[in-house]
Amino acid sequence: MGMILINRNKAVELLNKGALIIYPTDTVYGIGCRADHNEAVAKLLSLKPRKTGFIILCKDWDEAQQWTIENIPDETRKTTRPTTWVFQAQPHISSDLCNELHEIAIRVPNYEPLNQLLIAVDSPIVSTSANKPGEHTAQTPEELKTLNFPVLEGVIGNQPPSTIIHHRDRTIVRP
Repeated sequence: MGMILINRNKAVELLNKGALIIYPTDTVYGIGCRADHNEAVAKLLSLKPRKTGFIILCKDWDEAQQWTIENIPDETRKTTRPTTWVFQAQPHISSDLCNELHEIAIRVPNYEPLNQLLIAVDSPIVSTSANKPGEHTAQTPEELKTLNFPVLEGVIGNQPPSTIIHHRDRTIVRP
């Protein structure tokens, strides 16, 4: 099939239909789907099996708050570098999105192209790096060609991978 470049409107249309798409983030290319689309999440799990859950990208911290039972403090909301926070998930959140403790990893990106997609789709996006398990994470459009998913136009922000921090005790899960 090869790589098919799509614009934001087409990306929104595909996400709303339950498709997986590849998109540029502030760190690397991600692959994901709407977080509220169970069939799409199942497709992502078949591509990237895991027991640790996925990262949920939210357009803002008010949207993120809907996914956790914990209060998100102002200091967390003011994080400017790529940071993913692990919170206790709301009881109704699918276990496919959580780790074994029913915790969920949430990130509010500070990267305009991705923010515009999140605003347009009006749903959090389940996200993981755009690569096959055990392979190098794609950082160039050329490396995306073997994945056979539509790719949102744009370039990555070239930030380092997000730091993952457990909210309650501030333990660094991934530096």
